Amino acid sequence: MDAFAFRELADNFGVVFADRLKKIIIVDFSFLAQAVWSLLKPILSERTQNKINFLSEAKARSYVAEHFGGPTSDRILSAFDINRDKSSSAEDRALHARRTSICDVPLGGLRSTD
Repeated sequence: MDAFAFRELADNFGVVFADRLKKIIIVDFSFLAQAVWSLLKPILSERTQNKINFLSEAKARSYVAEHFGGPTSDRILSAFDINRDKSSSAEDRALHARRTSICDVPLGGLRSTD
């Protein structure tokens, strides 16, 4: 990837979404992906870096329970459950996403040309 282009993207992320996103929680990030993150992290602002958290599932569950209210916490934790349930189908997960969405904006999907 072009370093200049990535830096532009990182700068825009920090400006455009700076006040929209409080935290990004990434659960069970692979070690290889963590190595890539360690290379990319220095080009992000400190403020943006502090918004991104890499947690194990157990720590993420604790974080969610501590930082989010009842209904929001319930929605997030139920998403952990269904996405880790090997017997759940893509249809089950899509239905869950629609049922637990916080707004009326329809969840999109891939177009047949994608």
